[in-house]
Formats: sequence, structure tokens, C-alpha cells
Amino acid sequence: MNNQEILMQPNDLVKGRYNFTSIENKLFYKILYNAQKQHNLGAENYKATLTSAEIQSFIKSPVDYVSSAIKERLNMFQQSILEFDYIDEETGNLKTFGSGLITAYTLDHDEQVYTIEIHKKLYEHITNFVKMQQEGYSPINLALLFGFKGAYTQRIYTLLRMWSRQNQEIEVKFKIETLRSYLQLDKLYPSYADFKRRVLIPAIKEINKVGNMQIDFDKTCEIKKGRKVAEVVFKVTDFETRKYFDAPLVIAAPADPNEGKA
Repeated sequence: MNNQEILMQPNDLVKGRYNFTSIENKLFYKILYNAQKQHNLGAENYKATLTSAEIQSFIKSPVDYVSSAIKERLNMFQQSILEFDYIDEETGNLKTFGSGLITAYTLDHDEQVYTIEIHKKLYEHITNFVKMQQEGYSPINLALLFGFKGAYTQRIYTLLRMWSRQNQEIEVKFKIETLRSYLQLDKLYPSYADFKRRVLIPAIKEINKVGNMQIDFDKTCEIKKGRKVAEVVFKVTDFETRKYFDAPLVIAAPADPNEGKA
């Protein structure tokens, strides 16, 4: 293992339904990463610790990393719902999980350490490395992800990482309604033109600029049903490695047969 911070994100969690700001996304991903890392070191189950110094390493503005701002976001995390679908190991049934991102937190003011409690189901989901190998996960380099300023950029990048292959162009197709659902934009930007202008194009431009990934997207990438654009195809070449560890990476197909490689 190298010293990079690599979040191994289960593919069904990549497709989770939530909508946060860029800073909130970064904080959430860092909590998940610390939960995985500390679990490997034998830390207490269902908890992750995060220091103020760690937070300052990826949230640069003093206004955003002071304890009052972090506590406000952690309080919000308890109220904001994360929802994702998964296959139950015992029954084989498709289930939907929904919960606050975290269940509780404490701040040690002297040590400047946050101890964050995570729902048991979510915690087990992100620390069951055997299951992730079987059902698929996407390795996310947090240093790269935290370089994105746009929240939609962060989410679209992780969705494309689900399917990308290193140094190989592939086509990844999504229904518009599916992308809206992942980003919780069912009502915001209702017209495709607005959705494209406010979400897709800025995200594609930022990924192409700083994301170690090239996305080609033009009119030929829009698939219409009648007069409306129903699906989009991203032509993706990923230059970021997919193997940060010695264990092999397994990519599982999404539950939706209409989603993924075109």
C-alpha cells in the first residue's frame, strides 16, 4: 500500500442519492476514508475519528474549517438522508438503505478530535472488503477528487470512475432521469438545456482540466426519445490508475441494465 488516501467506494454507494456542496462532499468522503483506514487498524466499530488538522488539509478557508462551521455541517449530516440500493447477503433481495450520513459526533476541544458515529449498516457496507471485491468498487484518489471545486463535478467523476478503464476510451451511458436521481435534482433544472448548461458542461470542463480524465461530449452524445433528450453518452478516457493496491480490482455491473457502457 502507498501513502495516498484512496477511498474504496462500493459501486452501489457511488450511485447513492444525495446532494451536497463541494465542502460537504469532501468532509463526507474523508469520514468514509478514515472509517475504512481505522477499521483496518482495529479501531472501534461504527466510529471514525477526524482531527482538526486533517480537516484543514483539505478545507482551506478558515471560515469553513473552524469548529463552529464543522459542527454545523456534522449536525446537518445527521438530518440529511443518504439513500442507496444494495443486495442483501442473506436473502439475495434488492433493498434500499436510507439514513442520516452520521448518527452522532463528539468534539474533544482540548485534543481537537472529532469522533463520528456511523450507522451500523453503512459502516459495515464500506468496511466489508470481501464483499466489495465480489460486487465491485471504485477506487477514488481523494487528493484528485478534492481538487474539484464543483460538487456535481465530484459526483459525476465518481460515477464515471465506476466504468472507466485506464488509458482506454469507453462510452458510458446514463438515462437523464437516472443522473437526476443520483444528484437529487429531480426538480432543479427541469429542462435538459438547463441541466446540461448548469450541471453537465461545467462538470465535464472541470474534469477535463484537473481530473486526470478526458471526457468527449457533443451533440452526437445525446440520445433523443421523441423530441426530448432521454440519455447521454460520455466518451471517457481515464488516465488515473485503477490499481493502488496488490489486491485485484473487480468491477460489478450496475443493477440498471440501461446504465453503463454504451
